[in-house]
Amino acid sequence: MAELKNTYGSSQNIDYLSKVETVENQYAFLKFEKTINRTKKTFRDANAQENIDKLNQELMDVNKIMTDSFDMLLNRDNNLNKIVSDSATLRDNSKDLRKGAKKLKMAFWFRKYMTPIVICVIIFFLLVMKFYVF
Repeated sequence: MAELKNTYGSSQNIDYLSKVETVENQYAFLKFEKTINRTKKTFRDANAQENIDKLNQELMDVNKIMTDSFDMLLNRDNNLNKIVSDSATLRDNSKDLRKGAKKLKMAFWFRKYMTPIVICVIIFFLLVMKFYVF
């Protein structure tokens, strides 16, 4: 139909009554009839219909790929926001883990060295008491 409109114009461009009245012989519209018959043959041809179906299938595949690509682009913002929140959570958890490690290190140090330190302090206290008090 678009081919016919491009070749012969559309109803807005043509005054059909003036065209019919100016025709002097009966074979004036023969070229138009050949064009219409060729267009009808194209749509009736089985191979052409298969080709049109293949083309439509390819267009649908391209449309699906483009839709998926746009969905991925739209979801990229959500994915980036999720990654940002996950990284903030990991940063907070690592700070808590670092504090816990420091406390554990201090507890291990106290457990390892506190007994000898307490014994040394008691001995020192007893020695000081012995020399100054007695």
